[in-house]
Amino acid sequence: MLSKFNNKKHRRLTALLLCVALMLGSVTSVSADISAADSETEVQSEVQTYGEESATEAVSYGAPEAQTEVQEETSVAEETEAPAADTQQTEAHTEAATEAHTETAAETQAAETTETEVETETETEVVAQQLEYEDDQVKVHVTASEEGIIPDHASLKVVPLVKQEVTNEMTDEQKQEVEAINKKYDEAEKKLTEKAEKEAYDIAGFLAYDISLVDADGNKVEPNGDVKVTMDYKQPVIAEDAVQTVNDTEWLNSTKDLDVTVLHLEEDNKGKVTDVVDMTAEDTNGDAEINTTSENEIQKVTITTNSFSTFAIVYSGYSVNVKYVDQNGAEITSDQFTQNVSIEKGEELVISDGNKVKIPKTVTIDNKTYQYSGARLDKVSGENVYSVKINKKDGEWKYKAKSGGKNKDWNEGDGGTIYLVYQEQTQEQPTALPTVGTIDSTSKGITMRMINYDSPADGLSNDIGGPYTDNNKSGGIKQNLLKRVLTEGYPVTVGGTSLKTLFTGGTNVNHLFLQSSFDTDGSYEYSSFKNYAHLEDNGDFTVYDALGTPSNEGYLWYRRGNFMPYNSISASDVSTNKNLYDESGNPLSDSDPAYGKTLYKTQGTNDYWFGMYVEADFNQPSNGKLTNGSDMVYEFNGDDVPVFR
Repeated sequence: MLSKFNNKKHRRLTALLLCVALMLGSVTSVSADISAADSETEVQSEVQTYGEESATEAVSYGAPEAQTEVQEETSVAEETEAPAADTQQTEAHTEAATEAHTETAAETQAAETTETEVETETETEVVAQQLEYEDDQVKVHVTASEEGIIPDHASLKVVPLVKQEVTNEMTDEQKQEVEAINKKYDEAEKKLTEKAEKEAYDIAGFLAYDISLVDADGNKVEPNGDVKVTMDYKQPVIAEDAVQTVNDTEWLNSTKDLDVTVLHLEEDNKGKVTDVVDMTAEDTNGDAEINTTSENEIQKVTITTNSFSTFAIVYSGYSVNVKYVDQNGAEITSDQFTQNVSIEKGEELVISDGNKVKIPKTVTIDNKTYQYSGARLDKVSGENVYSVKINKKDGEWKYKAKSGGKNKDWNEGDGGTIYLVYQEQTQEQPTALPTVGTIDSTSKGITMRMINYDSPADGLSNDIGGPYTDNNKSGGIKQNLLKRVLTEGYPVTVGGTSLKTLFTGGTNVNHLFLQSSFDTDGSYEYSSFKNYAHLEDNGDFTVYDALGTPSNEGYLWYRRGNFMPYNSISASDVSTNKNLYDESGNPLSDSDPAYGKTLYKTQGTNDYWFGMYVEADFNQPSNGKLTNGSDMVYEFNGDDVPVFR
């Protein structure tokens, strides 16, 4: 609020100030600080090596037991007899490594088949072509619904990517194979971590498989359409690193707290990874389904794809990184604090409700007492944060500045850090704030009254035309709400409603205008952007050489002085906000003496609903000049200020 005018008795100026709470719907949010787990995941109970050129025992559909040869089947479904198979065998190479390392990569040759029907749990699937791989842990099926989708004479190759140590006992060929697998594993881990950091989640562990089709010469080939990849695990499995991450992380209770997804590391024709696609997301071209136990152990994975490379079953989780700091941004630590907090997709995590984030009201550290003052995004002076969430559909990180609101009130975030700000309570803090001199304006013919309302605009907000929006943005200026001529001395809305009740009654008040301004040029001036004013019980204002704000929230109007006459301020309650904006909402220059000035918090329940009536007689010189030659100026600034003359 700002008011300034010169007093020369001749004509009458009436300023009616109606101050109401504008419930603005702007919202400000976390993020999570991401640190991907370094995963060295074993997919079998025994350490095994997987050679890119080696093969293991593979079982064809219908074969009663494992064989040392891979069979190519042609099955014809008949009504009265079992399918007959014309088989063509290819060699399956099994190479011995050391006792601790067994090579297990399988190639099976594609079959030129007529259509057969395979019964599944949920539906009858038409299968025209099929390939199979099997090891001690998993059986992998690749099926196509039409002839020609799987290229003729192509073989299926599956290499589980398990990081292993190269030992002296290995042959040169075995070392090369292990090194190739380790390189592939490292590349997969790097790409998965990059995606996690970009999308602000944590990787707890993963199982990875390099799956491909190869021709007779060992060259990779791609299917000519969609194929279905089914991975049936003989016993439920889980990435060991995921289990270890849960055991090592205070804020994770169980592996069932983790998300499980299938990621495809798509490659170009030169084998370079070009994209990492979440096959379980709704917007992907491919799709995947995962069947798990209650503890997220993998039982079955089904993938539909039209290209092959590395597929990873990834265990991940979202977390909110919280940091406890003092009012200067210095980190403080206590066993009463929470380090990180897990959050599920679609869940709204309210920072201050105490369910997951520990926020003691006061805490003593190294004989210093700190009082909690608010949650901010990324820094002490950052946007206020009320709650955060991870979108269920796309995994985007969102945050909200205050409770309630609609979906549009969620702001996009980058997965930042939530700063929980504590104000150090020191004995050196002053017991009282300094005040400034004021004048007895009543004795000089100025009438002022304050009227306290029970509701916004005393229930007339809708009649006036509020809440005000401009281009769908609240907090703007809306004109032409009132008729330009007073009726019986009071404003009337364009709809014909008198606002008389807003400006009648109330309490006569005095001592708001600064003595210093009057002594300088005879003007009557008060600005809440320069001085805080509190209305005392006797009707006089106490005007402070200090600024006040009703909230630690990050909106710009809380980062400047406010006119809240029915709330006092206290020297011991310093806001985390600083004075950074002027009366027009423009950022203050860092060279402005008021830049960064301390703001003191209002005490008690904030009273936003009040009105002020100001009436004064004044003299307008014929040439519009004061006796000192300067222009005569009338300035008014505030919420809902109609000025009539």
